[in-house]
Amino acid sequence: MVKPEIRGNVNFEIKIQFMQELKEDTFSGNKNEDIHDHIAAKRWVDRLSPDTINSWDLLKKAFLERYCPPSKTVKQLEDIHNFKQEGDESLYQA
Repeated sequence: MVKPEIRGNVNFEIKIQFMQELKEDTFSGNKNEDIHDHIAAKRWVDRLSPDTINSWDLLKKAFLERYCPPSKTVKQLEDIHNFKQEGDESLYQA
């Protein structure tokens, strides 16, 4: 999600129609889609009260709190820092 660039003193809000569109089922079964991730995200969106998310900043904050908690970020950084390619592995395999 990219926060749109808004110049000047503009009051920007997410319209209720956008939140309703997020709740629609858009899973297509593509091999690059994970049904478990899709269901989890859909349940998360369904639980959001339309009156609580009315700006990009609030949607971003709610999403990051749910899917990118600090503990998960720390674990991922540890995995990156501890990456080691074994002698018999290609970079792709590692």
